[in-house]
Amino acid sequence: MNDITKACKEIITVCEKYKGLERSNFCSCIETALQAAKNRFIIENWYAKYGLSIPVNTCLTGNYARLNDHEALSLYNDASGDKKRDTGKYLGCPDGEQPDDGWYYVIYFPTGAYIFGYDYDYQQQIFNDLFAELRTYKPDYSDCINRKLLWKVENAKNISDNFAGIMKKYRERNKTEMNARKAAKLRSELAMLESETDPVS
Repeated sequence: MNDITKACKEIITVCEKYKGLERSNFCSCIETALQAAKNRFIIENWYAKYGLSIPVNTCLTGNYARLNDHEALSLYNDASGDKKRDTGKYLGCPDGEQPDDGWYYVIYFPTGAYIFGYDYDYQQQIFNDLFAELRTYKPDYSDCINRKLLWKVENAKNISDNFAGIMKKYRERNKTEMNARKAAKLRSELAMLESETDPVS
């Protein structure tokens, strides 16, 4: 047991002991500390069991933790019920399948190809290639409508370890292709100017 796990267990024990105090403001502080300690304890266990490495400053807030612009941890509860009730919280999977209850490592791109800039027509292919490569890491659920992929935390180590490198590869490809398009456009404009300035024979 590492020091963080030990500290979490001790905090949980103390908070559980005093969480019933009647002074509401103080009780709220205890509940907040209790939830934070429980969530951090969960993250430490994920690392111990599955090798899933989460940044040390991550703190789950009940059922969600944003890791960066495209990665998150999310707790799904009754996703099938959410779909039936049309709450908007369910996934847009092609077959209508919804996640089992539990924690998931999530990769998401709400703006799609616009993550690469505003040259959408050209960058759409890069995005499609990126999304296809991510799917080779076998997500447990694929929401292609909302451009979201989910892995159960026990299956997430491989993609979590490789995601930053994959993004870097596609950002570099986008930069190379964008520069090539700009160069081609400039050459075309230069050729047009030169043809306009040619002396009349």
